[in-house]
Amino acid sequence: MNGKKIKDMMNNEVGFGRNVLRALEKSNISFEHMPSGVDSITLILKHSVLKEGQLERVVEKIKSTVKTDEVSVEADISLILVVGEKLLHNIGIAARTTAAFGREGINIKMLTQGASEISMVFAIDTSDCKRAVRALYNEFFNS
Repeated sequence: MNGKKIKDMMNNEVGFGRNVLRALEKSNISFEHMPSGVDSITLILKHSVLKEGQLERVVEKIKSTVKTDEVSVEADISLILVVGEKLLHNIGIAARTTAAFGREGINIKMLTQGASEISMVFAIDTSDCKRAVRALYNEFFNS
């Protein structure tokens, strides 16, 4: 599911995130990553954990449970992580990463950085994955 607006001011609704996760739990589906904002939440799921028709059922369960404005699904997304100690304090890593992707014409669909300061997560089209890894290698190890 992508990060389009799913419900205005969902961040003010107590239990919203828990209810979304409960829909996954009741469907016996784990998630890879779940960044959220004021009015959107993104669930990144491994296709391999889904049984036939399960995605459609869990989407309907989420819609009915949390009364969303919209739920959309996007397939063939890959996560690329840039990992290193104290990324937050190493100025310019995000800029270098996005510039490397930009030079290769790779669109970034999502970017998050955790509070742990050790990783940045980029979601891109799976078809761009090999070029993205090459671009990062060239940026950080061949420059």
